[in-house]
Amino acid sequence: MRWKAALVAAGACTALVLILARGFGTDRQYGEQVAFLGVVFEDTSENVEQFLKRRPPTYPQLWDPLSQMAVDYGVAGVPETYFIDGKGIIRAKHVGPISPEELSARVKDLLQPLAEVQR
Repeated sequence: MRWKAALVAAGACTALVLILARGFGTDRQYGEQVAFLGVVFEDTSENVEQFLKRRPPTYPQLWDPLSQMAVDYGVAGVPETYFIDGKGIIRAKHVGPISPEELSARVKDLLQPLAEVQR
C-alpha cells in the first residue's frame, strides 16, 4: 500500500522520538497511511549514533550529511516537522517542539482531502 501522507522531522528531536516511541504513528494508530521519517543533518555520525542508541526511534532516520534536504525545505532551525500529502505537497510545517495533541491534529488534517482542509 502506498502511504497517503508523510511526516518528516528535520533534526534529531528527543521529544518527537519519545512521542513516536509511545505508539503515535505506528501501525496501531495509522497503519500504512502515514510514513514517519526523521532527517538528521548538521551533526557528526558519532553524535547521531550515540543519540540513536540512547533513544532508538520507531521510524526510519535518513542521513543528510550535506544538509541538502534542509536547504531544499528551507529549514531555519531544529526541530521542524513537515506534513506532506501523498502527492508530495507540503501541507503544513511546524517549527519547534510539537505536542502529541498538535501532532495528532496535523496528521488528521493531512489525511483529509485538500479541499476539505482549506474551507
